[in-house]
Amino acid sequence: MYSTFLNWIKGLTTLAIILVSLYIFYQYREDFYLIAKVSPTIFIALLLLVILSIIINGNKLRNITQSFNIELLLKEWVGLAFISSSLNGVVYKSGSIITSNYLKRKYGFPYTSFIGALGADHFMLVLINASVGFGISIYTMTVYPEIFPLTCLFLVVGIALLYLIMNPVNVSKTEKRFLDTLCRVTITLNDIFKNKKLFKKLFLNNSILVFLTGLRLFIACKAIGIDFELLHCYLYTTVWAFVRLIPMLQSDIGSRELATGFLSEILGSGFKEGILATAVDRIFEMALALVGTTIFKNILLSSRHEPDNTKGQLTANRIKHQQLHLHDERYMNRLLTKESNGRIMRLSKLIELKGDFAVADFACGNGIMLEFVDQKIGEYFGVDFSPYAIKNAEIRKKKLGATNAHFFCDSIQSFCEKNQEKFDIGIAFDFSEHVGDEEWLQTLSSIKRSLKKGGKLYMHTPNGNFFLERMKSKNFIFKQFPEHIAVRSARQNIILLEKAGYKIKGVNFLSHYNILKYIHIFSFIPWLGSYFQARLFVIAVKV
Repeated sequence: MYSTFLNWIKGLTTLAIILVSLYIFYQYREDFYLIAKVSPTIFIALLLLVILSIIINGNKLRNITQSFNIELLLKEWVGLAFISSSLNGVVYKSGSIITSNYLKRKYGFPYTSFIGALGADHFMLVLINASVGFGISIYTMTVYPEIFPLTCLFLVVGIALLYLIMNPVNVSKTEKRFLDTLCRVTITLNDIFKNKKLFKKLFLNNSILVFLTGLRLFIACKAIGIDFELLHCYLYTTVWAFVRLIPMLQSDIGSRELATGFLSEILGSGFKEGILATAVDRIFEMALALVGTTIFKNILLSSRHEPDNTKGQLTANRIKHQQLHLHDERYMNRLLTKESNGRIMRLSKLIELKGDFAVADFACGNGIMLEFVDQKIGEYFGVDFSPYAIKNAEIRKKKLGATNAHFFCDSIQSFCEKNQEKFDIGIAFDFSEHVGDEEWLQTLSSIKRSLKKGGKLYMHTPNGNFFLERMKSKNFIFKQFPEHIAVRSARQNIILLEKAGYKIKGVNFLSHYNILKYIHIFSFIPWLGSYFQARLFVIAVKV
């Protein structure tokens, strides 16, 4: 409940900042036309400063990966820097997630190590900005005493970060997943702080980055005829480092401009001027990052090992053998490690259950659904073709003492043939994306025969229209999971269900279950909203 409340607060705050920013940008829209009159010298200088800033970020990534014995190619670390800069500027840390995903898939670089390295880099960048900001604010305070609170903030943050660097935090290992992840992140963080060679490289790169960012804003001011003092520009950009850390969905879009505008007003330069200068700097940064992303997209993809795309040539038996291999013991162990009770609990609340119902869980996997329906129904039947899945499911059943549960290692078609018109409810969670259209249609027909008249099939699956699934389908940055051979849109799923003879009772669009859940608020945007709907929950009835 508390978490939901915080998510709503964060979502409303994000929406408010975006709306206020759009309104302000609209009000000042004519002033942006001044960019067209910028001199070639200033234009080229601003381009070079932005490109150099992005490359410095890429060089930091290269230094970090080198410390883990990973040698990135020039096109990789430069390309990842542009892609990360482009996406981080739109959705909070989305570019960092993509970079982490790339390194994990290609080089086996652990997520926790990447987060720890990223944390160390952020610590250092904020510390340098706090130091520079404190020095400038002390000097500026002689004329503008109103910035005394900002001076105190720089001092407190600087002292706190210095203390943490000099006295690394130690977290003991634990069996709890979140705390264990925190432990591994902290270990990586501490290791980087102790690695003097890497520490010096990151410190040098971040110092150059701080210098370039302030100079960049100063040149951006010149581009539209705004006369800011150079020291004031550095004061604004040191504040940006703190604004970027706020986990708002839209990254720091709007919040960076507003922070500069308010501070610029205090320093006598004007709210409007602060907004415009920051917006111009952002426009150049995002435009060049987008161009770089377009250039390096194909280079990065060509360096990856693409799977042999011969699905159309596989016979039915080979497909079955391949799917069984993909769902072997190693896959089931990985599934157990990543098991999310929160996800299943959320989905189970969408199912209408009664005490005398017979429920069939198709492709039940390790039987996690049993934990949430055991005490609410008459009988539970789980079926899966993977013997490793059923083995884990039986262990779960024994732990729960669920006498009303039954697991079967069988094909769904064979199971349904033996249990016709027996079930009040059928569950097919995260299953349909694992089979092609023809096989899925046959499976739906078999499930329908096993349901009583009026029985309901509850289906949960990734949404093929979600922007991330679209990227995977094009092999753009992300690779699709090898076991996900048919991720469909809502319309495609409905067509197959109706073709199998079901009546659609409802289709719900759900958020993702990781950090991407925060972008679900954009799903309500007309026309574009469908690209932010990560999951489908479909209710179909046998008529």
